[in-house]
Amino acid sequence: MSRRISISSRVSNIDAIINSISTDGQVARWFLLLLTLPKIKSRLEEDIELRDLYACLDRITFWQNMLVFILFIFAFLFVYLNQYLLLEVVLVVLLSFLLMKLFRNKKKYIARISRKILLDDFGEKELEYKTLYHVCEIYSRKYNIPSFVDVSFSISNICVYVMMITILMVDIVMPVHFWLSILIIIVVFGIVIYILNIKSIYIKL
Repeated sequence: MSRRISISSRVSNIDAIINSISTDGQVARWFLLLLTLPKIKSRLEEDIELRDLYACLDRITFWQNMLVFILFIFAFLFVYLNQYLLLEVVLVVLLSFLLMKLFRNKKKYIARISRKILLDDFGEKELEYKTLYHVCEIYSRKYNIPSFVDVSFSISNICVYVMMITILMVDIVMPVHFWLSILIIIVVFGIVIYILNIKSIYIKL
């Protein structure tokens, strides 16, 4: 009987949590906040392999910021010039695709570093009895950082409100050409996501 209860109470495992980090953007962003806390980063960088992973994260972040900068310049120029709109939308989408590819690689590095801290702090057996949300709450209280659930809820709400207002503006209040409206929506959404993920803002959500 006790064996059945023990087995049924297992809710997760290290691989399931790592998989969530490597596939879910919001989970990865929260763990990035955790991993870049000075106290944790200095501890993990004592390991040469993890130090190299942190260096890879820094490089990817640099190229992400460069692409975002180029993307916003192109987008604003396109909106201002108001010409070749279909081509402009295609270029913005291509740049966005490159950004997503970079972020996909970034999530893999975050997941690899996260595996180390999770195993150090909990151990593989203990993680079988903790959900991802439980783990995040423990770290949130321990290091006084925002709860993953609260941050995700705030970001989702802000994005929904901003997108509703943007669509209302370009379709009803100040109607524009169809492709221009698509471009504006993509740009606004990208700007909002980028701003919300800036560490100084993210940590206050």
